[in-house]
Amino acid sequence: MEWRLKNIAKKSIVEKEILNEDIIVDFDIKEINRLLYRGLFISGSIGSMAVLFYYLPLELYADFFNSWKIQLNLFNTNIEIIPYPLIFNVIFLVLELYLLGLLNIFMIKKLTHITKFPNPNITDSLFHIEEVTNISLENFKSKENELGINPYHGMAKWYLILFLVFNKVKAFASNLIIKTVFRKLLGRYVLRLYMDLLGMPIYFFWNAYATRIVFLRAKYYIFGQELINQYLSDFTIKHKDNEEIKKFVYEVLAHVAIAKREFN
Repeated sequence: MEWRLKNIAKKSIVEKEILNEDIIVDFDIKEINRLLYRGLFISGSIGSMAVLFYYLPLELYADFFNSWKIQLNLFNTNIEIIPYPLIFNVIFLVLELYLLGLLNIFMIKKLTHITKFPNPNITDSLFHIEEVTNISLENFKSKENELGINPYHGMAKWYLILFLVFNKVKAFASNLIIKTVFRKLLGRYVLRLYMDLLGMPIYFFWNAYATRIVFLRAKYYIFGQELINQYLSDFTIKHKDNEEIKKFVYEVLAHVAIAKREFN
C-alpha cells in the first residue's frame, strides 16, 4: 500500500511540475485555507464512517461474525478468539489508511498547484519535489536528519517512549476513556451499539488533527523557502568571512530544534 501511495504522490507532483510554465507566484491565501478546511472535514468523515461501517455490521449480523470461534489454552488460561471481527477490522483499517494517504497526496498536490511550487527553473527543484512528496506520505525522515541534530536530545528515555506510544494509540486510548466514562455514568441503560459509535467524533478529531499536521508541515516548507533564500543571501553578504558566526549557526539550529522537539 505504501509503495502504491508513493508512486501516486510522485506521479502527481511531477506531472504538475512538467505543466508548470508560469513561475509568477500569485495566489489567494483564502483558497489555501478553504483547501485545508475541506481536507479536515473529509479526513474526519473518513474516520467517523469507518467506525460506523465497522460496528453496524457487527450488530446487524452478529450471528455470522460470532460463528467462528477458536479456543486456546495458554498457561492454563482459556482464551477465546473470534477471527471474523478481527479480519473485518484489519480490512477497514487498511482501507481507511489508504484513503487518508490519497487525501494527503491530493491536498499537497493542490497546494503546490496554488503556490506554483517549486519553481522549475531553480537548480534544486527536484530536491523540493522529493521533500514535498515525503511530506505528503508522512515520511518526515528527510534531509533534515543529515544535519546530525536530534530534536529529542536530553529527553528522558521513559518520557520519549511514552510520547511515541501515545502518538501511535491516542485515538484508541481516547475512545476507550470516553466509553469507560459513559459506561460508568449511564450503565446498563446504554445499548452496546451506541457505546461503540461514541468513537465516531473521537476518530473524526484525530484524523482531522493528523491531516492538519501534514498540511501545515507542507505549507510551512513551501512558504519558508523564499524566506530562507533571502536570509541566506543576506547572511552570506554580511558574514561570509566570519568563521565564528558559521559555527554559532549550527548551535542555534540545534537549540531551536531541541526546544521545539521538531525541525519545523
